[in-house]
Amino acid sequence: MEVSEQTIQQMLDEYLEYLMIKKELMPLSDMLPFFSWRFCKIHNIHIQGTPTIDRYGYNINLTGGRNLVNLRLEERAIKYLKSLGWEVKPPIGFFQYYAKKTEFENGDLAKLIWNSLQAYNKNLDDNGGYEIGAYD
Repeated sequence: MEVSEQTIQQMLDEYLEYLMIKKELMPLSDMLPFFSWRFCKIHNIHIQGTPTIDRYGYNINLTGGRNLVNLRLEERAIKYLKSLGWEVKPPIGFFQYYAKKTEFENGDLAKLIWNSLQAYNKNLDDNGGYEIGAYD
């Protein structure tokens, strides 16, 4: 699958659909449904998301400099990601963004992810697409 803003939105739509199904089947479940997409295996560029504990928002994590392989983000790339709204979460070194459900639905989150991937300045190999599931 080619990585684009449209394919990212498709994955987010499927994730929201998955959440609705899980909520109907297990409304009191403690399972945290997630999505994950590895965009570049060679450099470990990936994004993942889960609902917040209160279930009113979503924590979105983007690979940060400390978790990259054979790649170091330049300071301007880090500033760019921060300007888009990402926070650096030390000591693990991820970028984190708090998203509302409306950002999933109206395309704002897909656009944010797509624009954020440009900071890595690498070819995205998609490495098999995305995964949607739940932690037990």
